[in-house]
Amino acid sequence: MLIKRNTGLSILFVTLLTSLATMVQAVETQAISPNDPNLQYVGRFTSDFKSSWTGSTVRCHFDGTFIAAKLLTHNKKIAYAVIVDGKPTKTIMVTPKSSYYVLAENLPAGQHTVELFRRCEAYFGIVRFEGFEVNKTAKLLPVTVAKRKVMVIGDSITCAYGSEATDKSQGNTAENENGYMSYAAITARNVEADIMMVCWSGRGMYRNRGINDKPGVETMPVLFDRIIPQDKNSKWDIDSYKPDVVIINLGTNDLYRGKDQKPALTQENYLGAYRDMVAKLKTTYPGVQVFACIGPMAQKPVSDWLTEYQNEDEAVHAVIFPGYNGVNEDIGGHWHPSNSKMIKMADQLTGEIKKVMKW
Repeated sequence: MLIKRNTGLSILFVTLLTSLATMVQAVETQAISPNDPNLQYVGRFTSDFKSSWTGSTVRCHFDGTFIAAKLLTHNKKIAYAVIVDGKPTKTIMVTPKSSYYVLAENLPAGQHTVELFRRCEAYFGIVRFEGFEVNKTAKLLPVTVAKRKVMVIGDSITCAYGSEATDKSQGNTAENENGYMSYAAITARNVEADIMMVCWSGRGMYRNRGINDKPGVETMPVLFDRIIPQDKNSKWDIDSYKPDVVIINLGTNDLYRGKDQKPALTQENYLGAYRDMVAKLKTTYPGVQVFACIGPMAQKPVSDWLTEYQNEDEAVHAVIFPGYNGVNEDIGGHWHPSNSKMIKMADQLTGEIKKVMKW
């Protein structure tokens, strides 16, 4: 009996050791440097892989079953969407308390594409990407290059401010701002394009929303030139990304006057700044088509001005997003468009782009 019992224990012990060895092997990983040529970056990153614009994306295509990311921030909380094989699977919150984030595990054997898409806007802070980790036997493969390229320049509407808020009284948070569901990001996916998002809440084309803000100071045309918008010295190479289409949605904040504390916006000032921005884009990107959007929040008389503007420049196409028309589910935090409204806006914009571009 003793021999049989010992034999059983020995078999059990060996089985446990084997199981433990299998578990260890399953999580054994290899590091993928952020410099690896197989990785793909979409958006603006510094030479040491820092970024803060909405939509800053890193993609990895690999043959394997596990992937994690190393991300560093000194800021409170920054949200990223994890996209696996084209489908959002979860949201991770990057905080100073951690640097290691499991993105996907126990994937079916074979090839997969995983991407990290920054959901929240620049003022939440800067993140440094320090590479991926994949299972030991995984093999990195080149990422398929998108057919087209889109760029969007906008404000809180483009950033998806409060798009997942449960009530319009709620403000913007890392949890409820989902740039992946911005009308512009959805549109880019609809036309099979990568997107560079250059947007910040409260900013305008000629002037920002703040009562004491001065025209032309830290407006979107100024921030446009930066890799990191918070850093005035981080000069972005405008030639490094050549879009087929540029979407602009600026004007809602230009119109804001508080309680008549600011003078009314004039067509001359607004379109003067707009023409300068478009001229810069057309000079750098010959043949680019510009979709001049406004709405669904405050839009008059900007909507009229943009409609006039498109008649003087054949590269400019006005897109006026209608208001909410009493549909409460379309209203997110602080009266910004919710995800459902974003989808409607994307459908409208997608149709306009396909018509003009013949895509």
